Amino acid sequence: NPYNNNYQQSNTNTIPQNNSNSGNTVAAAVPAATTKDYFIRYQVDKTKAVIGEQIHLEVKLYTRTEVRGPDDFSFPTTEGFWKYDAPKTSSVKRTQENYDGVNYTVYVIFENFLFPQKAGEITIEPAVMKCRVLKPMEKTGNWWEDFMNAGNAREVPVTLSTQKISFNIEALPETSTAQEFNGAVGEYTLKTEITRSR
Repeated sequence: NPYNNNYQQSNTNTIPQNNSNSGNTVAAAVPAATTKDYFIRYQVDKTKAVIGEQIHLEVKLYTRTEVRGPDDFSFPTTEGFWKYDAPKTSSVKRTQENYDGVNYTVYVIFENFLFPQKAGEITIEPAVMKCRVLKPMEKTGNWWEDFMNAGNAREVPVTLSTQKISFNIEALPETSTAQEFNGAVGEYTLKTEITRSR
């Protein structure tokens, strides 16, 4: 099993709910959901880096309907990387994005920082999220039941997964591999002061 369920679950942000009703059937104006109405995907700031360079990774939920949860979240192992998981916060990052010509409400479900430890191509397997989606009540053919269920929605459990993602990691130049190198790559500022003795 390549997924670490127990540890990652505690660092997963909870999607804000628009309806406090916790039952399986709720009153809500919910459009009919299609496969493009909700999905999760990886987003990174770069796919090419050198050993030790920071890569920021986020798992984002894109939705056009109401999604509840997550009930479970699994992030794969990151062999070849040292990683730091961003701590869970009380507020979830929420934005509006246009993806493939469609407008979505977007939530950051999980984020971490990766530091490659070896050169070559490194692939991270898909992350998986279990949640519930609100869908309109299906018509039964009974006019009275259909009339009473008009405007109601039901919670449907779904399992979503991201895409795989690959990184091209390059070795450090020979001139940068001095013995005192500690593996950190980036921009730093060094300030020194000299105090004159009296």
